[in-house]
Amino acid sequence: MRTRVFAAVSAVALVLAIVVVVRARRTDPIRVATATATEGPVTRQVLAAGTLEPARMVEVSVQVSGTIAELRADFNTVVKAGQIIARLDPSVYQSQLEAARGQLAQARAETAQMQTTVDDTKRKLERAKELASQQLIAQSELDDARIAAEQAAANLRGRRAAIKSAQAAVKQAEVDLDRTVVRSPIDGIVVNRAVDVGQTVAASFQSPTLFTIADVRAMNLLTEVNEGEIGGVQKGSEVAFQVESLGAETFHGKVTDVRLQPYADQAGQVVAVATSGTTGGATATGTAGSSGGPNANNAASAVSNTTSASGSSSSTATTPGAVTYTAVVGVDNPDGRLAPGGTAIVTLTSGVKAHVVRLPNTALSFRPSPAVLERIGQKDVPASGAAEAGEGRTRVSQVWRFENNRFVPVDVVTGLSDDQWTEMVSGPVQPGDALVTSAAVAGH
Repeated sequence: MRTRVFAAVSAVALVLAIVVVVRARRTDPIRVATATATEGPVTRQVLAAGTLEPARMVEVSVQVSGTIAELRADFNTVVKAGQIIARLDPSVYQSQLEAARGQLAQARAETAQMQTTVDDTKRKLERAKELASQQLIAQSELDDARIAAEQAAANLRGRRAAIKSAQAAVKQAEVDLDRTVVRSPIDGIVVNRAVDVGQTVAASFQSPTLFTIADVRAMNLLTEVNEGEIGGVQKGSEVAFQVESLGAETFHGKVTDVRLQPYADQAGQVVAVATSGTTGGATATGTAGSSGGPNANNAASAVSNTTSASGSSSSTATTPGAVTYTAVVGVDNPDGRLAPGGTAIVTLTSGVKAHVVRLPNTALSFRPSPAVLERIGQKDVPASGAAEAGEGRTRVSQVWRFENNRFVPVDVVTGLSDDQWTEMVSGPVQPGDALVTSAAVAGH
């Protein structure tokens, strides 16, 4: 009896072992994930640091010297063009105006007196001519009368010129007096006040600044762009940015200018170049798995932090003598929320290819591991042919197909990249082809 029971148990155990072995053989030894190549646009987005400044900002100074008697504006005061914002002590200039007016009155009185002399010499000359025609006076007397008349006329012309000079002096004195009243030249907001009541200011070749007034309704975002990316930045392209002090709100603007003046950090700087956006997920085939696949210090740190938070791909390196250029972004600011001097993290376009074959970035970063190759019994594959292949961003890269339980390398020439896709310049990959993005040993 025991023999029969033992035999039956052994038979059941043998059947279970056979089933386990068969199922193990049917289970895929590795898990592979793929994504397909597509056709469409590639837009490279670059993160950079920028600083906000008003598109129009005026430093208000004085044109005459004096003592500040009154201030009608302070920090953050909203002013209109022509509004009085300060006054100098006008007493000196009032005195000068009165003196100029007195000189003008004197010149007019002297001119009137000289006019009388001219009229008298003219009458005497006419009488002398009449007497000379009758030979009642000598010719010398006639000559003396003529000379006296001409001299009087010349003196009158001189007095009239003195009147014009006195009138100019009065006008200048009036202008100087008016300049003791300081007015705002533009509509805007006072962002700086550099004087106090009682302070003496002197008008000179470089007059001291009293106020700095900014029109903050239109702002310029000065963005520092690495020399490797500036070539793709075009006027009119859309720009998005965030200001740390305003939270996660996104603002928009357009590139209005790309300045050609380079800035080089001779001591070395941290250059953060990143593509912004979110990386699309891979599409799994029958077997799925995973594998590894501007420029102040504060601004560079902010770029790095923003890149990490958004899940974008980025590279950061210390580059001695790195060169940057300034892209000017025009921003409308009708509500005045954007403050001058604010630091922004800017996302701008540095290159666009409208209609190309696109390779998933995850496929370009994949390479099968030795453990995966060993599990499927595939010998080592050729080394990657990735290398520079021409000017610009063009390079030779490698992607992989998984066919007949084998990894097949495919060399491609790639170009522009964004956060999800890379342009294929040339290669045997067509839209819709499945490319490996990850592979791992089953059960790991």
